[in-house]
Amino acid sequence: MSATRQHFVETEGIRTFVAVTERFCDVVDRLGTLSRIEFLRLMDELLPLVYSTASALPSYPWDDGRDDNEEPQPNQDAKRHLGRWTPLYEALEHKLGGLEHYWNVFDPVHPTERDAIEGTLADDIASVYLDLKEPLELYRVGTDAAVRRAIWDWGFGRKIHWGRHAVSALSAIYAIVHTHYDEDDEVFDT
Repeated sequence: MSATRQHFVETEGIRTFVAVTERFCDVVDRLGTLSRIEFLRLMDELLPLVYSTASALPSYPWDDGRDDNEEPQPNQDAKRHLGRWTPLYEALEHKLGGLEHYWNVFDPVHPTERDAIEGTLADDIASVYLDLKEPLELYRVGTDAAVRRAIWDWGFGRKIHWGRHAVSALSAIYAIVHTHYDEDDEVFDT
């Protein structure tokens, strides 16, 4: 491991992001052991942390003299991703029951694309999870190439995919946990 890479990987921002990502993935991995409200409260806590700590991720993991034309490409293992996504989606759908559907505006700033669209928390959480978990598995391999790829996939994914899912899910989860859950009766009013 080069001194430059080791120094970069051991920065507080990267360590914090990896720790939060591990916590998020652990909660999703333990989905079957948590009640619906426990799971939603943990998502309410962890989704904003994952999103915000990802801001410490650089466009390029470290400067080692590579040509800019050699930028890593996103993970192309779509079959593996899809094979993991479907069972996870179904488990999340089951856990969330009637609470998984919500309404959102895809692009709230665009002047002509303000129609409400239906989203699902199962899709959002499964997408965020896999976009974090698969690079986390690479990161744990520990080789230069694996770590570089993991960091790049996390940052690029935040910009093009999992970031939007996290933000959309957070809005819906906030409404469910803080508006539609009755603490006294321990029931949802939706």
